[in-house]
Amino acid sequence: MICMREIKFRAWDKKENKMFQVFSITLNEDGTLRYVFYWDEYPMFKYKDVELMQWTGLQDTNGQDIYEGDIISEDPSVWNGHFYYFIVNMRDGCWEAKSTIPLDKNARGCLLFTIKNPKVEGNKFENPELLK
Repeated sequence: MICMREIKFRAWDKKENKMFQVFSITLNEDGTLRYVFYWDEYPMFKYKDVELMQWTGLQDTNGQDIYEGDIISEDPSVWNGHFYYFIVNMRDGCWEAKSTIPLDKNARGCLLFTIKNPKVEGNKFENPELLK
């Protein structure tokens, strides 16, 4: 029996300042990125000025996919009435949710266990003001 999980990526085009859903990735023999293929009005491919973000395999409370680089929140009642934003990153083989509040920059934890009811509020490229 072959057991495979779905792997999805999105890409931030640094020149266009736009997010795209990736439909194919080509790698060089050494494992470095060669091309990223995505749809705009027509199929596009890039080999530079693109930042890839992987899907965590998780969804928020509204069913929206959570990707690396997303900014998420949780119901304030979970945090003693305080509202926090968390940025999603990969760290030590685990998707982490790291607090964006200056006093709590070290508040982090494995996304799967830390944030029980996540809600995607935006991402680090389209909503950088949420990181302040």
